[in-house]
Amino acid sequence: MNFKKGIILLTIIFGINVGTIITPMVTNSVTTVQAKKKNPRGKAYVTKHQFRFRGVVKYHGKKWTYYSGSRFADGTRNHGGYDKHGYVIVSAPRSYKFGTKVKTPLGWGVVHDRGTAMTNYHFDVVI
Repeated sequence: MNFKKGIILLTIIFGINVGTIITPMVTNSVTTVQAKKKNPRGKAYVTKHQFRFRGVVKYHGKKWTYYSGSRFADGTRNHGGYDKHGYVIVSAPRSYKFGTKVKTPLGWGVVHDRGTAMTNYHFDVVI
């Protein structure tokens, strides 16, 4: 008996839809791989305009402020507040390595700069 006939037989005998049981087991690995992929311009908590208006945004237990610049400590250039890959440019404390991805109020960001005022809970984004 092949697999397809076995599923049909189980459906007829027990009256259950085996597809609802098997599908999550088959697609679970695909779903988790897709979930790990980060969208650089993913859901933003605030817009740039709202961020400028507020000045300070508290998000996920962190204090976020903004600044402007054209070149950063790791050599990255500013492309409208984003790096060449589309991530928000972030200035973080020394405990964060360059290239670390961080969730910001404007979407996903990458650490490209350091700041003297940056502490464990204070971050800057480039606008």
